[in-house]
Amino acid sequence: MESKATVIWRTKAEKSLQNIYNFIANDSVANAGNYIDRMISFGHSLADFPDKYPTCRQNKFAKRNLRCAAFHHTYIFVYKGVKSELIIYNVIHGKRLK
Repeated sequence: MESKATVIWRTKAEKSLQNIYNFIANDSVANAGNYIDRMISFGHSLADFPDKYPTCRQNKFAKRNLRCAAFHHTYIFVYKGVKSELIIYNVIHGKRLK
């Protein structure tokens, strides 16, 4: 049985989570914390089945074989499984991917 991949959050992804937190915290710090906790859990769950989600449709991601996973139909996790690592490159609002 293979061991679960180590999840690595790139700086850009961490900054995106911080920005999302700040945006939600304008209304409710508690809600912001809960939402980010769920996002982080989702990011780590990608290591369970890294091939579950498709290659991104956007050419700039597809040419690098990056995958896109939707979180709550709002945010897209851009990631790639590399050997024993799952690298999360960014978390982008779905409307920004058009």
